[in-house]
Order: sequence, then structure tokens, then C-alpha cells
Amino acid sequence: MKNLLLLGLMAIVAFCANDVQGEARRGAETGAATAAACPYAIDNGCAGANQNSNLKDPTLLASSIQSGQSWTSKHPMNFNVPGVDYPVGYDKTVKLKDPQTDATLLANCPYRAGVFLCNSGSTPPINGFDFTGAISAYGHPFSLQFGPNTIGTCQVTNSKFLVDSTNTASPVWFKNGTCNRIFKYNQCSGSGASGSATSCIQDDSRSPSNNSDYEYNAFPNQGFPRIITSVGSAGAGLTRTFKYNYVYGLGQKDDPNHGEIDLYGGQCRGCGYTVKSVEWTGNFIVWAKATLSVNNATFFAGTGDQNNYRTLATTINSNIIVANRDPSGAATIGRVVVDGEWASLGAVTYNNNYVDPTGAFFCAVNGLVVQNTVATVNGNTATVTSGTLRGVEIGYNINGPGMLQATITNVSGGGGAGTVYTFDGSPQNRGSIAVTLTPGILSLASSGNRNLTDGSSTDVRGPQLSGSCNNSHR
Repeated sequence: MKNLLLLGLMAIVAFCANDVQGEARRGAETGAATAAACPYAIDNGCAGANQNSNLKDPTLLASSIQSGQSWTSKHPMNFNVPGVDYPVGYDKTVKLKDPQTDATLLANCPYRAGVFLCNSGSTPPINGFDFTGAISAYGHPFSLQFGPNTIGTCQVTNSKFLVDSTNTASPVWFKNGTCNRIFKYNQCSGSGASGSATSCIQDDSRSPSNNSDYEYNAFPNQGFPRIITSVGSAGAGLTRTFKYNYVYGLGQKDDPNHGEIDLYGGQCRGCGYTVKSVEWTGNFIVWAKATLSVNNATFFAGTGDQNNYRTLATTINSNIIVANRDPSGAATIGRVVVDGEWASLGAVTYNNNYVDPTGAFFCAVNGLVVQNTVATVNGNTATVTSGTLRGVEIGYNINGPGMLQATITNVSGGGGAGTVYTFDGSPQNRGSIAVTLTPGILSLASSGNRNLTDGSSTDVRGPQLSGSCNNSHR
């Protein structure tokens, strides 16, 4: 009887072990999370991470300090940090496949001259491939592309990509299809040296209904201006999410006009479009000492042109951003957190970010402010009497002595004397006053933001985003 009981218990244990292993395999195949081991009570993405992902190094916070600065403690933030407290990237328990020899991938995304083109409607999820060329006969990085005929969801998980000087196209390219983009649990590495202006991902999102979701990815050893580039116009219903990613070393290509996590919208002067929401949350981003140019901002909330672009909601929460100085001691970035340029940012949430501004000039700025220009405010119009206000667009805020902040709804004229700006809200009769116009912020919630070097507050205020950045580059 005892032997029978012992055999029964052994069978139950074996069954449970096999079941757990089976669940682990199924989780790895889908990029799903395994049981989380989170050292800090505030989650910040830890519980949703795949604990089998390949990149986790507790020394990454310390190694991000490269310009002689010091922090208030070794781990000043009270939440879990991607790549440090929990892993990101592809599942290291999955044997990555050679895309050149996989019949399933080739059936849906036929191969030609270094490019896998998925362009026939709905594409099955792509999981567990090595597109770096390291295990194939191609010898160079591949480009995985989703053409304009794609629909449904374009999903890439647990895969490896590489950008180096041989790339003629981004390793991942979403080409104006209507599919929602999901890019999770992947690694896209750079060569670590200047020489390629190609970004890891090109996302030409023009559909009025598609969304972009980039989470739990590792972007180490970068050598180019940005992670994501879009040359087209963002769709009217688009939402964009960049969460729980690790990014190291952007900006090594000598491009003084840009250098940011993502640039959407392209150069579409005057086209005008609205994005529902943009979110940058829980990322760990390092501007390394090797950076060779002064970049614009970590998060570029505009498009780089005057095109009536506006976002209904902008969220920047719980990011760790480190800006080191270059080898000569010069700054590597203009705004360590965000620059809105001409864009209207809508309802802005800006909480619990930890920044090291050692190699940055400023903390954050909403955009290009136009101020101290005289206009006659009568009813719902402001008519310019002196000064030049070129570049002011629909969606800008207008302020002045005794005025309630209002939003520009129409622009008539070229910006000089005689230009009329129509604004919303109640009529306001203030006569001839000095007016200030800034890119629009509908509302602003900002709290808990900290300077890593001295613990001081880096909260911002509106309508013109600004904030104290002690110990920034002088």
C-alpha cells in the first residue's frame, strides 16, 4: 500500500512538473508573462514582463552614469526598472528560427533580396525569429516589412533584429496598412557606432483606426538618431504606446536637428490631423557619453513642422532618463524629457519621472512660444497691431493680462500687423494688450518628478512646459 501511495504521489508530482513546463513553453511561444519576481512594490510593468526575457542586468543603473555625476542613491526610484529589476527582450528559452528556412513565414511573407514582405491581408503572429542574419546564409540584417494591404493585427514577438551600416531599410517596416502594430518582447540592437541613419522601426501609420504598441523591448548599443521613424502622416484615430522598454546609446549619428525615441507625422506642412493619445511610460533610456551630436529631446511630441498636428492626450510617466555629456564635456541633448515644437499636446500627464540632466540644456518645453506681441482683443478675436506671429496655428493657446486662457480656432493673415486670431470660450474685451501664444495644452497634471543627481523636483507647469533642471549642462 505504501508503495502504491508513493507511486501515486510521484505521478502527481511528475504531472504537475510537466504541466508547469508546458505552460512555460506556451508562454514563451506567445510572449506571455511567467510568474513575476518584482523587488519593488510599485509595479511599473514588472508583473507583465516575461521573466525569461534575455536582457536583465542589475548594474545598468550604475553603468549609465558616465560623466562624473553622482545620484542620491543606487536605486533612487521606488518602482521596478526595465532591464534592471525585470528582464526585457526576447525569450531566451526559445530557440530562434532562421527566417530563410521557415516554410510558415515564407508562405505568408515571401522573401526576396534580404526582405520578407508580408502583404496579403491578415498576417499570423511572427514569433521567435533571428532577423540579424547571424544564423542564416544571407550574412546581413534582414528587413521584415508589412505592406499596405495588411489588415487586422501585425504582431512581432520574441525576435532579434540588427541595425548596422549595411541596412538599406529599417529591420522592421510597417508600410501604411490598416493593421494594428504590436511589437513586444523583442531585441533590436545597433552596431554601437555612427554610420547608419536607419532606425530600428519605420512605422508609417496613416490609417484612421490603427494603433501602435511597443512594449518590453530591448534596444541596446544603438548608433542612430531614433528608434521609430514615420515618414507618412499619422492617422486621425491613431494611438501610440511606448512602454517598459530599455534604450541605450541613441544619437551617435551626427544629426543635430533630431535624435529622439520616435518621430511621427513626417514633414506634412499644413495637412492637419489629430491623434487620440500618445503614451511614453516606464522606460529606461540612456543618452551615452559616446553620443556625437546635440539631439533634440528624448520624447518629441511634435512632428518637426508646422502642420496643425495635435494630440488629445499625452502621457509621460515613470520614465528613467539619463543624459551624459559627450567626450569633450558638451551636452548631448537639448531637452532631457520632452519638446512639443509646434504641436498641441492636449491633456498632459507628467508624473514620477526620474531624470539625470547632466548632459542636457533643459528639462522640458512645450514648443515654440511667441510672446510680447501687441494685439487688440475684442470679443473672440485678437488683431495684431505690432510684432510678427508667423507659425501660430489652430490649437495654440492665447494669454494676456486679464485674459482667460483660450484656444485659437482660426488664423487669418500672414502673421504680421492685421492678422486676426479667433479664439474659443467667452468673449473677452481687453483692448490693446501684450499677448502670448503657445502650442496648446488643454490641461496639465505634473507631480513626483525627480532629479536623479540631487533629488530636487523636476515638476513642470503650463501652458509653456518648464521645470527646474539643477546640475544640467551649463
